[in-house]
Amino acid sequence: MLNLFFILKIVVAQADWENIYTAFVNDNMTEQESWVVTGARSEDHIASCAGLKIIGGYIAFGSGTAVQRLFSLPPHYKLRIKVNFWKLGCWDNEVQYIIIDDIVWKQTFNCSQGFSQCGTSYQDYLCQVDIIITHNSETLVLLMKSSLDGWQDESWGFNNFTLDILKCIPDCLLCNQNSSDICQPKMDTTLIQIYKPNVDIWLLSNNLPVLTTICLDKISLIGGFQILGRSDLLKTKINLDPHYQFEIKFKIWLIDISSISNSFNIVIDGIIHPFTIIPASSISFCASSQQESVYNVDFIYSHQNLQVEIQIAPTSLIGSNPFWAIFDFNLYVFRCSSHCIKCSGYLKTQCEICAEDWFLDNGECNRIQNPLQITKIQFRQIVQTSISLSIPIQFQFQEIEISQLSGFFYREQNKFQLDVQIQCNHNGLVKTEMHVCHSCQSQSIYAQTFQCQESIQKFIKLSIQFQKQNITNEEQYLISTSTTQFLLQQIQQIFSNISRLQIHYILQQRNKGWKYCGNFHIAQLINSLYFLILFQLVFKQMKSIILFYIHQNFFKKKK
Repeated sequence: MLNLFFILKIVVAQADWENIYTAFVNDNMTEQESWVVTGARSEDHIASCAGLKIIGGYIAFGSGTAVQRLFSLPPHYKLRIKVNFWKLGCWDNEVQYIIIDDIVWKQTFNCSQGFSQCGTSYQDYLCQVDIIITHNSETLVLLMKSSLDGWQDESWGFNNFTLDILKCIPDCLLCNQNSSDICQPKMDTTLIQIYKPNVDIWLLSNNLPVLTTICLDKISLIGGFQILGRSDLLKTKINLDPHYQFEIKFKIWLIDISSISNSFNIVIDGIIHPFTIIPASSISFCASSQQESVYNVDFIYSHQNLQVEIQIAPTSLIGSNPFWAIFDFNLYVFRCSSHCIKCSGYLKTQCEICAEDWFLDNGECNRIQNPLQITKIQFRQIVQTSISLSIPIQFQFQEIEISQLSGFFYREQNKFQLDVQIQCNHNGLVKTEMHVCHSCQSQSIYAQTFQCQESIQKFIKLSIQFQKQNITNEEQYLISTSTTQFLLQQIQQIFSNISRLQIHYILQQRNKGWKYCGNFHIAQLINSLYFLILFQLVFKQMKSIILFYIHQNFFKKKK
């Protein structure tokens, strides 16, 4: 099984200390249960020194006592541990150790240091420890142990423990103090992944699954005592997304070693990469052996294959009966940009091969759009002898079943027909505009306007045949309608930019030269009134002329 987590980005970390853990401060001993204490002479691990409670004390912590804890940390690049260490009694130049993964803090104490503070006549000494180290592993193994050889007059304890870190900035899971080579502010937020192989995908050289051991009551080691020896090998295969580089980070455990230098090989796809481990400590973590060590491995490798085979094996492991194990294995994968399957870097211009349906365009992966090409257009004006359309604009696809206003044209649907019926209002206009082909080299637009007759009730039926090239798996469409318009669009996505391409547009509108008043035109009324007034004026004028003529001729003759 393989757990997969997404890392949002790699960025330069911030510089403010943040407290992650605090314990045994102001007599608060509630965190005692989360620490593993081995080799204590007393079940009571709480004592009093200088009026304050401490973990440990006389008799309780002495020869062979160890205090251990595993911490899980958020992304960081440096950590700081502060603790009050109490040297109790007469130490004969003996040493106290604080081991932080593969870093060892140690200090020698003697009998003359301090004064009686913890209830005995012996001299007790408070040492305020402040340790700052570079660290970016997501786990931390802490162990405190001394080189004491007695109990009665020499013991130890501690309190006021704090753990602070310098965190990566928000949403970053991998950073370090000098990371300008990998921490790019413009890096795509999805370009880093972290793979966490579980134990079930690790195999031995004979392809059998490897067993695990438990250390510090909580740490599950892959391998360990009597499982992985000097001649054993661990291997695994992991499938990866397209990438150009990965970084391997894990802890390696050395058990029962007797040499200050041990050698390993990490083999990636058959290429050997040797490394040497020089233990910083030789103190028991998981068993009675005084010759154990933890070492952080951090390895960066250029890689493009979609599967990686990893092998880890010792080449020189010195000891009478040495063993080894790994813990906290993480594989950070630096992915290619979106829609790129082979690249030399994270930039879009560093893509070498694009994914299906995409092609290199000016050094970047661009989407191959389907040329939705109109191959035939047919118009019919149909006189209605019955009632009008219940919906002014109706549409239907032929050959394919598409009923939604939004959906997809799929690869196998390379030909289809769209029928649209539009109510033709009295003396109105129906305008249609079609983009014959968006993706063809010779793009053209077909447009036509229909004049609806004044006295004839009819509708216009448009039948449009489309041919779609089988380039992409699917193309999204969007249809919007109203009582006056129909719009068919193709959704186009290039990188993160989404646009809409107009394929077919129909608009129903009134002729601007007319205004409607029910089913009667105001212009007609005005014309009628005009002719009526003109007729009245002409008639009145003619009447005056006739009367004048009669008066002049008839009455003169009578006289």
